[in-house]
Amino acid sequence: MFAYANIVPMKASSSAVLDVLPINVLTCDPKTLVIDYANRSSIETLNKLAHLLPRGVTGDNIVGQCIDVFHARPEHQRRLLADPRNLPHQAIIRLGPELLDLYVDALWAGSKVKKLVLSWSVCTERERLKICLLYTYDAADE
Repeated sequence: MFAYANIVPMKASSSAVLDVLPINVLTCDPKTLVIDYANRSSIETLNKLAHLLPRGVTGDNIVGQCIDVFHARPEHQRRLLADPRNLPHQAIIRLGPELLDLYVDALWAGSKVKKLVLSWSVCTERERLKICLLYTYDAADE
């Protein structure tokens, strides 16, 4: 049996909580699309992918970058993210030989979007495994 009487609620900032999670999280300003937060996991993962990122972009300097640096023609992403009715939005994108699974949603303050929040992961192996399983399944059906 647990004794709950001595448990004291812990106050932690949102960034402190996100920094200990083993998932990649970025936030950006909904108007400028400038990244204003990257949790520790995002920074570490982006540093591992730095050779695939646009020149000069790393996990260590991702905060302050506009998401436009990731897109040859950013107008599509700008249109998509400008309308909260498009959110949440999930996509798998290619970064060199890697595949990234992106999930973006809005953080609301009343009736206004305060932040855009992106969780993401490198999903290359998962997607390759799916393809292998589909081929195996199709072969077994024949």
